[in-house]
Amino acid sequence: MVLGLLHTLLLLVLWSAGVDGGFTSVADTAALRSALEGAPADGVVELTLTAGTNYALGGYGLVVPAGAKATLQSEGVGATIDAEGLSRNFDVSGGGTLSLDRVHLANGVATESGGCVLVRSGSSFTATHSRIENCDAA
Repeated sequence: MVLGLLHTLLLLVLWSAGVDGGFTSVADTAALRSALEGAPADGVVELTLTAGTNYALGGYGLVVPAGAKATLQSEGVGATIDAEGLSRNFDVSGGGTLSLDRVHLANGVATESGGCVLVRSGSSFTATHSRIENCDAA
């Protein structure tokens, strides 16, 4: 009985959080940033970005926390994460993993390595059906 109640409660929490098949939909930059920042070390973050949407970072790149495994996906034409020439798009911290599918990166800049994505030691980055455009590291 207790296990059944816990299972029902877990399903209710997942449903109210907008989780669909393990992936959470994020409609804007604030929700994207919040979901990544809230990822615990060694946690898993699975996000679906709205196709055709431009997620402008406003000068503050996104961070995948140390040890976290982040997967971002979109559909159709994909979604774009735009650093607007003000920051890099992602910093993948030690031991973190970033996987993109139909998520495009644009206009990332950095004064050191990693114009669009800085992949730190022990971390990994993969992109499938994605474009990386207009990124520069001086």
